[in-house]
Amino acid sequence: MKLIVNSVLIRRSIEEVFDYCSDLENELQWNPNGLLSLKALSSRPIVVGTKYVATWKGSPPMTCEYTRIERPNAWEVYSAGKGMDLLFLGQVTGQGDEALLTISMDLRPRGLLRLFAPIIRGAFQRNEVKNLANIKGQMEGSTQPRQ
Repeated sequence: MKLIVNSVLIRRSIEEVFDYCSDLENELQWNPNGLLSLKALSSRPIVVGTKYVATWKGSPPMTCEYTRIERPNAWEVYSAGKGMDLLFLGQVTGQGDEALLTISMDLRPRGLLRLFAPIIRGAFQRNEVKNLANIKGQMEGSTQPRQ
């Protein structure tokens, strides 16, 4: 499946954006209607190998494992679930008080879900646009999460 890639410019330092966005627990703030539950399977701080079990609206629980952490520029999380795996890559670039957050997702549906790949991809694309707007709003203090 093709990568889903979206970006947003945030008026914060790259370190602040990385620290906020790379922490899966913060998704409860910017995606309160999408992320239904999150359970840590590892202790903090977040390092390569840190794991969570997460449940998003419309999906069964997924095991999420950090496979890359390169503060303040990149992190990667591999999520495995029934019917679909997902590789998530966050990248932060910029300087001063502006950071460009780029999120790439590689959706890997299996079995019958492969038949619905274009629909799934479209839904993820639409949700990610909202999610990035919510992250920007949370970090800049300008908006409440969009539904």
